[in-house]
Amino acid sequence: MRKAQVWLVFGVTALGILALALRSFETDESHQKARAGPSMGVRPTTPEARLETGLGAAGEALARGQFDDRRRRPLPATSSEAEAWGRPVTAALGNKSAISASTTFEVTLALTEGSSVTAPATLLIASDEPPLDDSVAWDPGDTARRTRLAPGNYSAAIRTEMGYGAVTGFAVDDRDVTVPLEPPRLFDLRLGVTDTVKFTDVPDAEAICTRVDLANGWPAGNTFRALTDSDGQVMFEGLARGEWEIRIEKAGYQTGSFETPLPGPWEPHIDAYGFIDMQEYGIAPIRTLTLQLIGADDHEDLSLYSGNHSSLVPPLPFDSDGRLDLQLGYFVTPLFLYVVYPDGQQTAMNLLGDLPPEGEALEVSVGGERTLEVDLRVSQTVRASIGDSDCFIRVFFKTSSGDTRRIRQKALEDGLFEFHGVQGEHATVCFHVEAESGRSDWTIQEVQLRDMDAARTTLNVDSHPPRILFTDEKNEPLAGLWTELFVLPHDSTWHRGNYTDENGLTTGPRIEKGQIAYSASLDENSVFAVDALMPELMAGVNTQVKLRAIEPTFVEVTVDGQPAPQAYVQILGARSGRSVDVSYTDAQGRSRTNGLTSDSSAAFRVIVPGAWWGRETEVLRPGLNKAELRSMGVLQASSEQTLRSAFHVDTGSSIGQWIDADLAHVRPSASNGVELSVPVGTYRLDEGLETQRNYVVVAGRTVELGG
Repeated sequence: MRKAQVWLVFGVTALGILALALRSFETDESHQKARAGPSMGVRPTTPEARLETGLGAAGEALARGQFDDRRRRPLPATSSEAEAWGRPVTAALGNKSAISASTTFEVTLALTEGSSVTAPATLLIASDEPPLDDSVAWDPGDTARRTRLAPGNYSAAIRTEMGYGAVTGFAVDDRDVTVPLEPPRLFDLRLGVTDTVKFTDVPDAEAICTRVDLANGWPAGNTFRALTDSDGQVMFEGLARGEWEIRIEKAGYQTGSFETPLPGPWEPHIDAYGFIDMQEYGIAPIRTLTLQLIGADDHEDLSLYSGNHSSLVPPLPFDSDGRLDLQLGYFVTPLFLYVVYPDGQQTAMNLLGDLPPEGEALEVSVGGERTLEVDLRVSQTVRASIGDSDCFIRVFFKTSSGDTRRIRQKALEDGLFEFHGVQGEHATVCFHVEAESGRSDWTIQEVQLRDMDAARTTLNVDSHPPRILFTDEKNEPLAGLWTELFVLPHDSTWHRGNYTDENGLTTGPRIEKGQIAYSASLDENSVFAVDALMPELMAGVNTQVKLRAIEPTFVEVTVDGQPAPQAYVQILGARSGRSVDVSYTDAQGRSRTNGLTSDSSAAFRVIVPGAWWGRETEVLRPGLNKAELRSMGVLQASSEQTLRSAFHVDTGSSIGQWIDADLAHVRPSASNGVELSVPVGTYRLDEGLETQRNYVVVAGRTVELGG
């Protein structure tokens, strides 16, 4: 009897377990069938079924987990695709715990408050790279759309006949999310194109506007082209708000691309009067520059040399004759060139002068002139503290044409280093260390070069570089201060820029001869410190530089008595002449600079296209500084000599005031003569004969140039 009861209990228990297993199987099968709908498991075969997902085929791939979040590319297909779908795939999501890639979360894409879609539209959703995108119709009157997405990074936008709305990036991590969408909002963009080299507007220049925030693979229609009018102006109407990139091209000239400033609330009209400044943005002819090595007599195979300019990497090899053709598009002057020697030594230069005509070679000396020998001696204590950091010897000097050049060699050990092709009367030698914490020059040695083939100097590195502490008047450290140090009186041969740390500290090299000067700027809001002399730097001692605050400084620019908005204002250091601040005037023609300064004064320069100031720079004083400019007109003559000797301001006297043609801008005329840009006013053209003693006027006429 007792045995029968035991078997009965055992049988009931077994039946219960079997029933639970069958129920679990049914539940799992039903769950798999439910997952085999539009969003998971089985791919819909009809367009109607695909639309039900709200995403289409690419969205389904994302929802199934067929996506590698680490590489942002689809997972490779397997021989059994259904089996691959059924197996969970684990993807790492940053520092968060791993989540099964088959897991999805609800994403609500909703219109922003106050916006609506009144015409048929399309909702687009895409991944980052490569483009996994799809679209679904967005009906008029809809305010939101829901779908399910696997973890990852996405972009979404609404597209109508007017264009694309704002592109919204969002991430799906480990919870449901709501994504705000904004339909297209149109604005007009007016662009001014100016050549500040000639101080003229640029007509018939092609402006190209390209929408750059759209995902790859989205339908086109996001590039617009237009030509500037006779005033150098171009209007783009009906652009949808977003990120636009603008490029200017004309007759083999082009600028680098820049993005339009669209901060703050949406506006229906935007004037982009941050002019396309041909000088500031580095516009230059698209051409071929040929380099020719000279002085490389030590190497028969000149193809062992390589070089390039700063906008292209890596260096390109010279041919066996020592020639190298570089294709130059746009670049910022002065042009930076560098040459790599066969032994790894590098020489670099900044070309300050004009480039040779196309077809003629620019000679680059890599030998000849003289050789500088540097005897490097680094103390054991310093060498131990440097560790595995890269060390270099850098030599700075000026060429006969006034270009600044530097040569560097890697210095893993002490010894004698030879630098060939050194020119000029003096050179600056420094010991440079590149560590994980940053780059710094530890020691500087000024070398006077004699009229001999070789010069020699000893570079002792026996201590760490001095520390410089920048503070305000209350001895509070100035963190994030950008400083540039340079050697006087030969400041163009060496300078280095660096930021101060959170304690207001930066490093400065120890120098045996000469003096260090500095310039500094605090942030991008026109806060500056003009350059001044640095106190003597001593190893192991923090040298303090105290900057005093000044009252707000304004530069007010007018043209013919009217405020000049978007005038270019440049602040120059009084000692070095370097630019320490650049800004544009506001709608009232004013540019404000709040700053910290030393006891030195600064200067400022003003450039307004099509206007004349009559001076190069002016001393900058605290308070209000005025720059009164006049509009420019054009006078024509048959030759440049006529312009230089025949134009003068008609003051009513027989002599008048002669125009300085060097300050004005002479250029070729369409009528095979020359043109002179001068301020608006009354002028007299005296046509006559020039003798050895004077200028005899034989005819004359008065010219009126209106505004």
